[in-house]
This record gives sequence, structure tokens and C-alpha cells, in this order.
Amino acid sequence: MFTLQAANEDDKTVGAIVCKIDPHKRTMRSRGYIAMLAVDHDHRRKKIGKCLVICHRYNIVSTGSER
Repeated sequence: MFTLQAANEDDKTVGAIVCKIDPHKRTMRSRGYIAMLAVDHDHRRKKIGKCLVICHRYNIVSTGSER
């Protein structure tokens, strides 16, 4: 399962994270992975990427997956 979250400012996407949640081969528990994280150059150093990662981790935990 892939998920996409975006950070927007004034109808412009300034950050995005693409995540993947898959069952682990050995434990059969789901694990979450960050496939891509991007923040617009003009909006870096504003903790947008950090917020996107925190949201992703919250989603992983809420589904019962490992991070």
C-alpha cells in the first residue's frame, strides 16, 4: 500500500512524502518505509519535511505497523 501526503501553501504544493506499507517477509507484520521526501527549495529549513515524517510515522503506528 502506498500513501501520499502533501504540504500546501497558497494553493502550491511545497512538500510531499510518499510512503509504502508492506508485510515483512519474516515476521508477517507490516512495516512502513519512506519512498520519497521532497520540499520545495524556497520552503526548506521551515520543518516541513519533519512534519511530513511525523505524520507518516503516526499513520504507520495507527495501522499497527512497525516503523
